[in-house]
Amino acid sequence: MPRMNILDKNSFEIFHKPPEFTSTQRKSCFTFSQKRIEDTKKLRSPTTQIGFLLSLGYFKVSKRFYDPEDFYTRDINHVAKLLGYNASDFISQNYLLRTRQRYNLRIIKLCGYKSFDSSVSKKIIENIDAMVRQYLKTNLIFWRCIDLMINDKICPPTYNKISKLILSRMSSYKSEMTHIINQTMSVQCRDLLNSLFLKTAESNKFELTLLKKPSHSTKPLKIKN
Repeated sequence: MPRMNILDKNSFEIFHKPPEFTSTQRKSCFTFSQKRIEDTKKLRSPTTQIGFLLSLGYFKVSKRFYDPEDFYTRDINHVAKLLGYNASDFISQNYLLRTRQRYNLRIIKLCGYKSFDSSVSKKIIENIDAMVRQYLKTNLIFWRCIDLMINDKICPPTYNKISKLILSRMSSYKSEMTHIINQTMSVQCRDLLNSLFLKTAESNKFELTLLKKPSHSTKPLKIKN
């Protein structure tokens, strides 16, 4: 059985792609102190230097990290100039995952945030449970989790990690409700409910469908019914 998609295609893209800036926003996002630039120049290569400052700038705005293949050319060009390089000096495939992970931890600390860990996971699960019991839509639960983590200065984990948490809590709640129903529902009640899913001989429609005849009348008698 395919796994439920928490976000639609458009929202998924928004979560995974860096924000797109205007010229003014780009200057604001990628403005760094002279000391930060000098410290960055001590990193191994132009690719890691440019990648580090791009990731730092993106994190300041969205509190997330992105794949180097998704960095925008205009942003690369802007940051490369700050460091005295050309955009061609940044080679995305050379900004390796292990290197990014190490530098991302440094960025999280620089921005006063904390990494997602088991203690944070416990708190998020409690909030997810509350939202699941309110029958909120999965995409709304997802974005609220992101907001909760950012408010608590926690770096949100990957989409897959958050979606697995949400889906597992939904499954647990469903199992809990199923158990309660199985323990409390009488045989007579079960038979009555099952009969609603039988088709009538006259209309060949489910009994449940025939019950769904909402009236939009504002007459007192209709409202009472």
